Amino acid sequence: MSGCDFFDELEGIGLTEKTAWPIAEATWRRIGEDVVAHIDEMHRGFYPPPRPYWAEEQFGPPVTRGKRRR
Repeated sequence: MSGCDFFDELEGIGLTEKTAWPIAEATWRRIGEDVVAHIDEMHRGFYPPPRPYWAEEQFGPPVTRGKRRR
């Protein structure tokens, strides 16, 4: 497993792990595909970090958005 969740650092802004977990999952579902694309781009020409990423292990693969047709 790679990554870390930082939930223990959220107490200062009034969040607990219990309240932060659904926010993290919703955020992953909303932007996970973009995060993976960004990580892929950052590592172009280098060895990519091991997968699955932490969020993939916790919440599943990112939601794939279909391209809109005009």
